[in-house]
Amino acid sequence: MQVGDPVKKDDPLFFIDDREAAAQVAKTKALVNQRNAEWENNKDQLSIYADITNARAVSQDERNQRGRAVEVAKAVLDAAKSDLDASRTRLNLHTVRAPIDGVVMTMNLRVGQFAPAGETNTPLRSWG
Repeated sequence: MQVGDPVKKDDPLFFIDDREAAAQVAKTKALVNQRNAEWENNKDQLSIYADITNARAVSQDERNQRGRAVEVAKAVLDAAKSDLDASRTRLNLHTVRAPIDGVVMTMNLRVGQFAPAGETNTPLRSWG
C-alpha cells in the first residue's frame, strides 16, 4: 500500500502481529478434527450395537450408554467448533481495516514497528 492508493471499506490497512492468534486457530482446528473423529467413532460403535439383534448379546443399558456417548461426543465437538469460531474472531482482530472508502493520505508505519502504549498522536480516522 502506498500514499495515494484508493481503499474500499473493510480493505486491510495493516496487520498487528498475529502469530499467537494464528497458532491458536491451528491448535483449535486440530482439536475440532480430533473431536469429530471421536464423535464419528462413537456413532460407529452405536451403529454396531444397534445392529445386534440378540437381546442377550448386548444389554439395553449398554445400548443406552453408547447413545449417550454419541450425544456427549457431539456436544464436545460443538464446543470445539465454537472455540474455533472464537479463535478466528480473535485472529481477525489483528487486521486493521478501512472504516470507509477513501484514499491513503499518509504512511506512518513500517514493518516491524511497535505501537506505543496509550493514546496515539495521530488520529487513525479523520473526517472532512
